Amino acid sequence: MGNISLQEQGYRFVRSCFRAFGGNTDLLALFLLALLFLAVKGKQKEKYIFVYSTVFLGVTVYNPLIVKPVIGKLGMTTVYYRFFWILPMVLLMAYCCVKLLDEIPKGKKRSGVMIALVLIIWISGDSVISDGIPKVPENQYKVADDLLNVCTAIHEDTEKEYPKAVFENEFNLFARQYDGSILLTLDRDIVLLSQGSTTVSTRGLSEEEIEDQNTIIGVIYQTDLSIDASRFMQALYDTETDYVVISAESPVREYVENAGCSFCRQTQEHIIYRVGQKGISS
Repeated sequence: MGNISLQEQGYRFVRSCFRAFGGNTDLLALFLLALLFLAVKGKQKEKYIFVYSTVFLGVTVYNPLIVKPVIGKLGMTTVYYRFFWILPMVLLMAYCCVKLLDEIPKGKKRSGVMIALVLIIWISGDSVISDGIPKVPENQYKVADDLLNVCTAIHEDTEKEYPKAVFENEFNLFARQYDGSILLTLDRDIVLLSQGSTTVSTRGLSEEEIEDQNTIIGVIYQTDLSIDASRFMQALYDTETDYVVISAESPVREYVENAGCSFCRQTQEHIIYRVGQKGISS
């Protein structure tokens, strides 16, 4: 998992993973305080749901004595960090805040404690609007409107039940969430690795598949126009790609056209190109 090796870290593997991937450590401290609060003040049912379950996780999936011999044999070293997601951190902190306020009589004291809790959580956490308030699409699928248009255009053009397409990064993440019948040329992990991720691997892919996808990523994502156009087209043929979808303002637009892809459709924000079959004009 990135530069964290189970073999090298040994019994320190769990601690190293949490430091790297466990998120905000200030919130972890609040989570432990909430856990202690329920252990002392909680009812038996609350302890079963939160305290005992967390203790169980602590002596099993977070226990270095178990993780070291077991995780490696299961082949889960590259995804072990996902075990941290099952900690009910947010749920427990919210529940304890409500429980604490409920035990304080209405009045200035309760209001003061409520304001203090809000400030503590606000200071300890990371702002979700630091990059601006996200715009929620109005369509019922809650994906970019132009993605719907692109997928519709591909299905109108193709005779295949499952066409395969190259998308730019944003659409590559969401295309199959909206339309599972459109196959992705670019593997999610290959894309993440090209962007510097250290939490994924290329297991299950051959060297040829990785090379072909990296060639396509080099052109579409990294705008490396020095890549030979025939090599780019060969990568599209090898991956059995049917369509290449790029933004209308993409700097690789001319490259893609000159390489041999033919114009198919244009939506409001994107251009769809056909790849065609090798040796046959599309």
